[in-house]
Amino acid sequence: MARRPRRNPVPQKVTIRTYNVGFGDCFLMTIHYDDQSAKHILIDCGSMKSPKGTRGWMEKVVESIRDECGGKLDVLVATHRHKDHISAFSSDSTGSILEDLKPEVVIQPWTEDPDIPEDAHAPLATGARHRRRLALMGQFAENRFDDGNIKALNHLKSVDRATVEKLEFMGADNIRNRKAVERLMRMGAAGRAIFAHAKMELDLDRVLPGVAVDALGPPTIEQSEDVTRMRSRDDVEFWHINAASSALYKGDPVDPFPSVAGSRGRRDMFWIRHRLKRLELSRLFQIVRILDDTMNNTSLILLFRIGSKSFLFPGDAQIENWRFALNDPEVMDKLKDVDVYKVGHHGSLNATPRTLWEHFANKGGKRKRNRLTTLLSTLDGKHGHVERKTEVPRRTLVNALEKSSNLVHTQELPGVPLFEKSEFEL
Repeated sequence: MARRPRRNPVPQKVTIRTYNVGFGDCFLMTIHYDDQSAKHILIDCGSMKSPKGTRGWMEKVVESIRDECGGKLDVLVATHRHKDHISAFSSDSTGSILEDLKPEVVIQPWTEDPDIPEDAHAPLATGARHRRRLALMGQFAENRFDDGNIKALNHLKSVDRATVEKLEFMGADNIRNRKAVERLMRMGAAGRAIFAHAKMELDLDRVLPGVAVDALGPPTIEQSEDVTRMRSRDDVEFWHINAASSALYKGDPVDPFPSVAGSRGRRDMFWIRHRLKRLELSRLFQIVRILDDTMNNTSLILLFRIGSKSFLFPGDAQIENWRFALNDPEVMDKLKDVDVYKVGHHGSLNATPRTLWEHFANKGGKRKRNRLTTLLSTLDGKHGHVERKTEVPRRTLVNALEKSSNLVHTQELPGVPLFEKSEFEL
């Protein structure tokens, strides 16, 4: 009698744990099957600032991930190399635990591929040149903003302490994160490494039965040169009209030294010195903003289609990365019925394009059946300025999320829980 072919297990439920890491991203997705088995996907694990009043917080987060997945990951996704997404892979205390979870597959953006293979659909010279530029920018940030050099900015705090503190935060986020990157490379080499790009359907059926995973971004340079350029203004897609970054410190509404204005002698030098410091601060801020935006446009955009549900995780992708997907009718058809959306870039003004938000068919009032769920991992006061309408999370965006979706907002969880658990029947 012929033996029946073994039937693949069928997904029945998905559990997402949104870890409360402060300013950063960390999500554990568990797929439950009809044969009582489960598969575990970790999407990012990093933080730039833990929740207030916590110590050794990321160690607790990583230990929780280990316990929840039973000591074994099936898929690890590192959307991009910003510190607030991969910092847990850097330290020995947390990184060694994560490495011991031995994921079968490690997925990273195509820009992390050390060889830039031909099947990445990017010319080797162009891809390598882009990667070298990213490496040089990371080297600049490391030289100026790592723990050993950050005191070099102290002389600018008399000009604008709040801006210097944000500059330090953004600069530290953009360092090369060499130890984390090397650990991710080792983890990929121990299993299977995938360096994904737009229009790439990932073949993960052996590891994740019944799960389709589409890479919607980032596009390669060959697919879209937009990812090599950043815009500071987009009246249609952004959640407000953003002032050009080049005008960040253009002109002062109030003279900072009114008592000195018009005087002569050495006191005039205070005004000149102040202006020179402000110019230095402006230029540094512009450089770091360019670095930050460039890195965000290397972020993976992944769409998981599991049974009847779709789960969208765009990392920190910004408009230049998104544009390629939003211009593709086939992709837009898939995005229409998204059930769970991980809010891009911690709720910044330019990472949830309005075209995308308006396209979601499942958003709506509280009585709407199968209402869209949104996941927002963020911390106030670390990016942007309220007065310039660039604060993260952007209030107008949060208002829309609260009005038209079931919002899981890590800042508003009662107490300081390690994670918020969301469950979705398929």
